[in-house]
Amino acid sequence: EAGDCAALVGRLERGESPAAAWVTGLGRAIHDLDLRMADARTRLRGAFRCEVMNALGMLMFIKQPLFVEHGVLDHELITKGAWGGFAARIDPQRLVFEVLDDLFTNAVRAMAGRPVRRMTVSVERQGRMVAIRVADTGPGIDPSLVPPLFERGVTTRDRGGGMGLFLARQTLEEFGGRIYLERNEPEGGATFVVEIPAANAGPGGAPAESPDGATARAFPPAGRTSLTTGPPAARSGPPPETAPSPRRRS
Repeated sequence: EAGDCAALVGRLERGESPAAAWVTGLGRAIHDLDLRMADARTRLRGAFRCEVMNALGMLMFIKQPLFVEHGVLDHELITKGAWGGFAARIDPQRLVFEVLDDLFTNAVRAMAGRPVRRMTVSVERQGRMVAIRVADTGPGIDPSLVPPLFERGVTTRDRGGGMGLFLARQTLEEFGGRIYLERNEPEGGATFVVEIPAANAGPGGAPAESPDGATARAFPPAGRTSLTTGPPAARSGPPPETAPSPRRRS
């Protein structure tokens, strides 16, 4: 821009070498670009809207082969509140493929060889945030890995690049959210929480009004996929005693 050119000319007139002047000018231009990009990201953040239940339903469907492969035939998607209260300010594709996909895969693989293999995904409103919890019945996470768990290069598997949780954290922070490990027990598994700013917060952070009687869509099961909406007692799908029993893999 004109101002940058004038500043560059001024440095040259003061006897600064052309190379040094160009480096200084380039550094300033990069800094200004970073500021403008940050401002643009902030402005664009509010333009995204993700129906979290739809995103989770799609991923549950996509992951059915993985559930079957690892014998995780008991998986639940639970919603605590009105169906319409779970819209969030985030790019839906990035939520699914940069955050939730890795959490689902890690949870399923962590339960390999465990006598009880159950994954529970729950969604609820927490003030102005939509909270997604992904819980498994695996062996938990090595305590030594917990502090740096979301840093680049840290992995809970024997083989892995250690980018999954790091990328999830980076993506969520870009949209004003966060991810953290809520529970870690050797015999109870791990629970991760994803928090994202809600898109339809009413006064004081309360969920915006949504139509009564909204129904949840069921997903093709690979064993037993149940879905709960509203209070814990309001459960759709077959009751536990009539649900198909998990099949042993040959």
